[in-house]
Formats: sequence, structure tokens, C-alpha cells
Amino acid sequence: MRLQTDFQIQPSPLLIDTREKVICLGSCFSENIGQKLDLLPLEVLNQPLGTLFHPNAISNALEIQPVLKDEIYEQNGYFNHPSFHSKFMSKNAHELITKINSAQNETVHFLHQADWLIITLGTSFQYLDKFLNKFVVNCHKMPASRFTKNKSTIDEMYNSLSGRIIDLKKVNPSIKIILTVSPVRHIKDGIPENSVSKALLRVLADQICSQEKNISYFPAYEIMMDELRDYRFYESDLIHPNKQAIDYIWKKFKETYLTENLTSIDKMYSQWYSTLAHKPHPMKKAEHVELLKNQMDEVQNQFPTVSHPKIKDLLDQEIISMRATKID
Repeated sequence: MRLQTDFQIQPSPLLIDTREKVICLGSCFSENIGQKLDLLPLEVLNQPLGTLFHPNAISNALEIQPVLKDEIYEQNGYFNHPSFHSKFMSKNAHELITKINSAQNETVHFLHQADWLIITLGTSFQYLDKFLNKFVVNCHKMPASRFTKNKSTIDEMYNSLSGRIIDLKKVNPSIKIILTVSPVRHIKDGIPENSVSKALLRVLADQICSQEKNISYFPAYEIMMDELRDYRFYESDLIHPNKQAIDYIWKKFKETYLTENLTSIDKMYSQWYSTLAHKPHPMKKAEHVELLKNQMDEVQNQFPTVSHPKIKDLLDQEIISMRATKID
């Protein structure tokens, strides 16, 4: 008896390998993938501009323009920018502008050198701030009466995002792009509305992939909707995929986009991180660290041409922790 519908995903002809630069932009699912990739010997820039849900917001983020003081506003003692995530929020206007401009500079510099750009599209709805008379990325907890919800057309989103990708490729012709549609359900817009929104994003992704080179689509949304069609794969809010679902989709992503070399490293890294996650009794701390050292030596011996600074840094922290541990 079959209790699950699954489907085959063809391996990508273009694969991610060690030492490559990967930048992740878009919805919170893009951040999930970025966190997984950041554990490997890759250079990863994960959500440098915060969570972005709408294709136009992602497109604007790729444009990168300096922030001006008259674009920000104060609310309850904090300064925000309507085109940026609340992670940049500050009690000081100058500090807010500095943080945003710094993140933008880091993003554009990384984009011009990146091997991979992963974009996760979250919603086709965007909100018009009637006071500012512009579409905003984040409502920053302002009253709902201040905004009007708008459903974008495929043409609007295509012209915005595809145009920005073309501009990016002029600067970085070798960059490879992976598009996904977020499996996170935006049910605050309404269940039927969420279905329409996701359908528009899926068509948008298909159009861009069919008309641009070195762009592929990864079916994270379809995996969640079909292979993981059960609420046990959601968090308690019944909106966000839980750890089990994220790990399952990540496994599919690895099979699709990682080289055999990086896949082998991932297996050894997984064992190392599993050991690191174990919390030994203080009296067993030295043995625990010795096991980590031995596992790291195995990784370095098997992959001598690959740099492994991330696990080395974590091992150094564990050694410092061991030396600081006192047993009464």
C-alpha cells in the first residue's frame, strides 16, 4: 500500500562544488537552504537584506540603491524603512541607514562574484502604503487601514524580475540561478488566495527558466504539496514546514545540485556535526573533543585539497569550552 506520492527530479547539469560562492535571497525557505549550505565548505551569503516575499521586492533588492534619510520613518521610537526587513530597525536614523547601505554594498559585491544565486518566491501579493503612495516590502506592524493589498500579474512580476536578472548577468555572466516557490503557506491572504498566488509564482518561474540560460527550477513547493501532503510535516502553526520536512527537501536539493565530491563531504560533515551536537558529561568532555579531532582528521585526510575552516573554528570553540569546564 502506497501512502505517499513521490516524483523524480532530474539532476541538474550544473552542480554546486566546494569553494563556490552562493547567495540566497527571498522568503524564509531560502534562508533554510542557505543555513544548510553554510555548513559545507562553501562561501555563503544568506539573506543579507532580510526576508523578501514578492518577486518585485527581490528585484529591487538586486538593483541596490543608496538609502536616503527622507525614505525612512519613525514609529514608537524606532526607525524603519518600508523597503527593508525589520532586522534593520534602529532607534537611530543614521544607524539604520548605515546598516542598510552596508548590507547593500556587501550584497552587490558578493553578487558580482557569486557562482550561484538561489531565489525563493513567496507571494504574488504586495501592499500599497496609501500614505507613502508606494508598494512596501514590510508593513512594520503599522495599522492595516494604511495599506491596500494588490495581486500582481505575471507580466508585472516577469518584467521586474527577469529584467533584473538580465542586468545581473551583464555584470556576472557565469552566475547560475536556482528559482524555487516557497512551500510556506500565506494563509493570512486567504486559502483560495494563497493557491492563486502560488500558481502565479509557479508560472512566473517557468517562464523565466524557459527563456533564460543557466536558470533552473527546484520544486520545493511541489515536494511539500505532494510528497509531504500531511500536517505532521508542518510546525504547530500549520503554515511553516517543520524540521523533518526541511531535512527531506534538503535531501532532494542535494541529490539535484551537489557534485559527488561535495555530497561525500556532506556525509562526513554530517557525522561530525552530529558528534558536535552531543552534550557529554563534563567528565567525558576531553574524550568528546578527541573524537571530534579524529573525525576532523578523517575529513582532512580524505579531502586534502579542500579547506575546512568552519569545522576547525567550531572545534577550536569546543576546545576552549573544554578547558573552561570546571568539575566540582
